[in-house]
Amino acid sequence: MAGPLTTGVLDPDAHQGMHGENLVRAVVAAAGLEISRPEPAYGKDYYIGFPGPRQTIKTPKILVSVKSWAAPVLSADHCWHYPLKGANYNFLARSTDLRPYLFLAVVPADANDYSSASHTGLELRTAVYWLSFEGIAPDAGLADDSTRTVNIPHVQLITDATLIALIEGRDDDAVVLP
Repeated sequence: MAGPLTTGVLDPDAHQGMHGENLVRAVVAAAGLEISRPEPAYGKDYYIGFPGPRQTIKTPKILVSVKSWAAPVLSADHCWHYPLKGANYNFLARSTDLRPYLFLAVVPADANDYSSASHTGLELRTAVYWLSFEGIAPDAGLADDSTRTVNIPHVQLITDATLIALIEGRDDDAVVLP
């Protein structure tokens, strides 16, 4: 029986998810922002915002759910058509205390391609995209174990500047044109 204790590596799904979350953490660090994980989590991935006193996050801040997706194909309408689980969709749609976002980390299919290191730098692959759930109503007819396809425009790329714009409530400025 192979697994972390015998092979020394994470299972593929956990590895992919950890890579996607660390792509987000890397951009948060580059932007000079704070990130925290709620305890207990209850399906919330992160709060991201400006640094506050004593290692806290001050408002404004956003609620972020990070999902990873290995090697999808960008559609002809320049969107990622991501099949989000019903439970995750309704969780984000019900979040009213903070502006909720889905962050989709598009990662390579082969874990060996997650990063590349040299003496001049470390490159993490590939990228993270955002979708706002502010003002989205929950779907009472959506079963937790079903999926709802959400369309995430390719221009909604997470960078240090777009992440700051999202926190400041300037979603229209949080795009990167090709």
